[in-house]
Amino acid sequence: MSREELSINLLFPVLNERLRLRKGIDKTMAYLKKNVSIPFKLTILDNGSDDETPEIGKALAEKYPEVSYVRVGERGVGVAFRKGIELNESALVGYMDIDLSTDIRYLGRTIKLFAKNPRLEYVNGTRFSKKSHTRGRKWYRKITSMGLVFLLKAIFHMRATDAVCGFTFLRKETAERLVATTTGGFIPLNFCCGRNGWVW
Repeated sequence: MSREELSINLLFPVLNERLRLRKGIDKTMAYLKKNVSIPFKLTILDNGSDDETPEIGKALAEKYPEVSYVRVGERGVGVAFRKGIELNESALVGYMDIDLSTDIRYLGRTIKLFAKNPRLEYVNGTRFSKKSHTRGRKWYRKITSMGLVFLLKAIFHMRATDAVCGFTFLRKETAERLVATTTGGFIPLNFCCGRNGWVW
C-alpha cells in the first residue's frame, strides 16, 4: 500500500473524561492538521460516562468534521476497541489515551513506519524501553505494570515489552483478525499480537 492510499483512524476510549477530553482532541487535531498528510479520523468511544463527557464529545464532533462521537453500551477499553474496529474504514487504526501520555510526535513516526514497511502490521508504544521517558507516574502503578508484563512473558511467552501502553496501531486487516480470534471484552493487544506472530 502506497503512502497515498494510507489513512488512519485514532480511537479514544473515554470514561468520565470531562476534564481532559476537549484538550486532548484539540491538541491531536492541531498536530494532525500541521504534520500529517494522509486522511485521518478521530473516534471518541464513550464507555458509559455519567459526567459531561457525552456533551463535550458531541460538541467536538460538531466542531471537527474528522471527529465522531460513539456511545458504547458497556464499560472497558477492550469493548471500546472492538466497537472502534467494527466501525473503522481506515487503512490504519489504533488507540491513544486521551491524556496523550505518549508524546503525540510518535504518531507521525508511526505513520512513516507503516508507509515504509508494507509488511509491518503492528506498532506499539512501551514504557519499559531504555529509551523511554515516563513522568508523573505513581511508583505502585509502575510495579503493577512490570509485574503484569513479567507474568505474560513467563506464562504465555509474550514477546512485546509492554502489555497495556496507551499507544497501539495496526493495519485494518490485522485489527479485524485480532478481534475475530479473541473473545470477551478485554483484548490484551500486545499479548495477542505476540502470540499470533505479529511482534518481533
